[in-house]
Amino acid sequence: MKIKFESANDFCEKFAVNERFNAEGQTWSVSYGGIDLGNVKAKVRCCRWDDSKVFVFKPKSKKWGCLWPINDFISYFTVVVPEQKSEAEQWEKRMKNVIKRLEKSGLWPDVKAELESVLAAGYENRDKSRDIYQCKTKSIYFGKFNNDIEKYEIADALANERPYYTRVQAGYDVSFQYDPKTKHAWYSEEYRGCGNGHYYIALDANMALFVEDD
Repeated sequence: MKIKFESANDFCEKFAVNERFNAEGQTWSVSYGGIDLGNVKAKVRCCRWDDSKVFVFKPKSKKWGCLWPINDFISYFTVVVPEQKSEAEQWEKRMKNVIKRLEKSGLWPDVKAELESVLAAGYENRDKSRDIYQCKTKSIYFGKFNNDIEKYEIADALANERPYYTRVQAGYDVSFQYDPKTKHAWYSEEYRGCGNGHYYIALDANMALFVEDD
């Protein structure tokens, strides 16, 4: 959704100080190599600085940019606000992403078929008592110093269908296990020295699907 503000007051009512958002600048004609590419819009990240200014980030920069008076900003830029999807739409998107990852990795064919049935039945008809049907995912993480090498080893094990197990300390006691015979892989984050924590099934070398807490 795009919003063109008529006044600084309207803008300040919509965005709090330090709140970030995206915006599009006015269009201009662009040509390259003698070919007219037509009108191109400048898309930028922004942040309300205070009651009178907006900080506009330089493209591809996380900290550099310049300050614009709000009145100048709203006359030049159109604010882009992402449309809010319903809970059901977000759930469906997560489900499709999980199924897509399982299809690509070849892991958990039984779970993939089960989730496809749940997706076909729809959000309102899912079993709310089963955490796996809520489709909550997280990135697999082995800590700052181990993450890259562990994920490389997991990806290699999955590609070559060889058993793999690892356990490292990274805030939690983090473990991953892969059994090529069953095409199952597990990921867990347990409290140190406790044996209890958060348990997932691995979708691939990078993402896991929440199953239960223990």
